[in-house]
Amino acid sequence: MRGMADGDYAVTVPNLGRRDEVGDMAATVEVFRRNGLRVAEMTAQEADRISAALDAKGQIEAISRSQAMVAFDLDGTITDANDNFCRTMGYGLDEIRGRHHRLFVEPAYARSAAYDEFWRRLRGGEFVAEEFKRIGKDGGEVWIQASYNPIIDHAGRVTRVVKFATDITGRVRAVAEIGQGLERVARGDLTCEIGEAFLPSLDRLRLDFNNSVSTLRGALEQVGHTASSIDTAAGEVSAAANDLSRRTEQQAASVEETAAALNQITEAVRNSSQRAAEAGSIVARARQSAEKSGEIVRRAVATMGEIEQSSREINSITDMMDELAFQTNLLALNAGVEAARAGETGKGFAVVAQEVRVLAQLSTAE
Repeated sequence: MRGMADGDYAVTVPNLGRRDEVGDMAATVEVFRRNGLRVAEMTAQEADRISAALDAKGQIEAISRSQAMVAFDLDGTITDANDNFCRTMGYGLDEIRGRHHRLFVEPAYARSAAYDEFWRRLRGGEFVAEEFKRIGKDGGEVWIQASYNPIIDHAGRVTRVVKFATDITGRVRAVAEIGQGLERVARGDLTCEIGEAFLPSLDRLRLDFNNSVSTLRGALEQVGHTASSIDTAAGEVSAAANDLSRRTEQQAASVEETAAALNQITEAVRNSSQRAAEAGSIVARARQSAEKSGEIVRRAVATMGEIEQSSREINSITDMMDELAFQTNLLALNAGVEAARAGETGKGFAVVAQEVRVLAQLSTAE
């Protein structure tokens, strides 16, 4: 008992098995010990729950210091909001508590099926997080990066919805102005500049955009000057091209004349070819005639050779006859000399000598 009085419920109670008064007392002490253990366990669990609740509260307070936070009933009625949320939307807490969430959205969206579906999802315990466009007290657009968080109790029922949000209006505006500026540049407007400063973290982007447009404008101005020079040069090239065209036309005319002359030459060559073919035919016939003439000449040569042989034989006979005539003349001369010597007696012999001389002359003449 002393140990349990000190909070030690892990002790063992003796004499629990006895069936007398001591055993009854021991059983009563055991029941007391077990109840003490249950109470101790419940106290520890409650302490854990309290600790967890305090930890969650601390986290929520930490988030609330850096983000906008607002709480809603399941029908969308605002129950609470922190200063960050009120400052972002431009309202005081008393102005929004008890009013519906549709206060912050465009009327057309508040009447849409999509808006009803949005709250149906939250009541069903679905977590929703994205970028949202909301309407501030002054009617201006307020863009937030937000999460709607259904709160579920120990029985698993959704009891309320808490939203945590960060104001991103400055970032969205910066992106929109950069987009508009790029659209103007795409249309050829290089005079655009973004004058109003962005958020400090994004203003470098605005300055870079302005510098880029200025650089592009200068580059295009230089291109314009260069284009003017090119236009002048192009004019000169055009004039040269026109001159070249005229000369080309003249050359074309010359080429046409040359073509006509070539046609005439071609016709002459064709005629020459025909004449050459005719000449070839004539040459062929001449060759055949020449071949026949050659055969005749060969036979004539052979005949002339035979005639030459006969001539040599005749010359031989003629020489012999000349020699014979010479001898006959010589004989006639001797006979005349002898007749002269013989006087009257030799007259007959002189006649014979004269006849021999005449015969020798006839032989020589022949």
